[in-house]
This record gives sequence, C-alpha cells and structure tokens, in this order.
Amino acid sequence: MGVVVAVLEWLWWWWWSDGGVMVAMSDSGGVMVVQWRRHGSGGGTDGSGGVVVRVVVGHTKTIHSVCWDPSGEFLASVSEDSVRVWTLGSGSEGDCVHELSCNGNKFQSCVFHPSYASLLVIGCYQSLELWNMSENKTMTLPAHEGLIAGLAVSPMTGLVASASHDKFVKLWK
Repeated sequence: MGVVVAVLEWLWWWWWSDGGVMVAMSDSGGVMVVQWRRHGSGGGTDGSGGVVVRVVVGHTKTIHSVCWDPSGEFLASVSEDSVRVWTLGSGSEGDCVHELSCNGNKFQSCVFHPSYASLLVIGCYQSLELWNMSENKTMTLPAHEGLIAGLAVSPMTGLVASASHDKFVKLWK
C-alpha cells in the first residue's frame, strides 16, 4: 500500500505502454516509470503491485505529457520549454538520447508518428512541431487557433489526431 501512496504523490500525467508499464510524472521535472503486475482473466491491475522500474530526471519545468514509441524502447517527455527522449529498452536504460529546446512556441503534448519511427509530433500553441530525431530537424505546421492539449495516433490508419482549446479535433496524415 505504501507504493500506491508514493505513486499518487508523484502522479501528474500517465501513459500505458503495450507492455503494461505506467509512467507517472511529477511537476519537479522527473519521470517515474512504474511496472504494474496484471492479474486475472480481466486484465485488471493490482493497485498494490506497482514496482518503480526507473526514475529519470532532466526537465526544469513541469512535464505536460509523455508517450511511448511503438516499439516500447523509447519514452518522450514534454515540458513547455523542452522535449526529451529517453531510452528504456535494453542497454543504457534511462539515458536522454534526444533533446529539443523550445523555439519560442511552448510545447504541450506529444506522440510518436505511427508510420515514421524517428518522427515525433509535438503539440504547441496553434501549431504542430514535427521533429525528425534522426536528422535533428524540425518543421512547424499551423494547426489550430488555440493550445494543442492532446495528441493521439492510430497505428491502423497512420493518422494523428490533435485536440485543441479551440474546441476542434483535427486528423493528420
């Protein structure tokens, strides 16, 4: 039960990977990765079964969003002034392998593109930032009239959905 209390004190935002890993964040700039044990045929979680796998720290501002890459090897975390990509697979786990600093447009949300493994889509105020991590290049696309608060992907269709404070949801190929 003590683990649950610790997780709830840390919890700011969470995201499940396909392997059942929960990521919880604090407003202090750290990311806590917690492995939850699944039980029973219903696939539920045992709230007392959380085990902290890794804590990575590096952001100086509040973390707004996290997302796993499709392989589960990398985790991206977004604060208003930077995006960091961490390796959580085999090898040197917990290392920051990519970092992008804000170009003046505050970052808010992120998803890995479902069709291009090295492309991270970042939601900002009125725009999407496309970050090609392999070439370390970015491209800004005008997208909404407000803050892009959420992004989601469909691996089936290759579409990215953006949800904004302008009350619109848009689909992108």
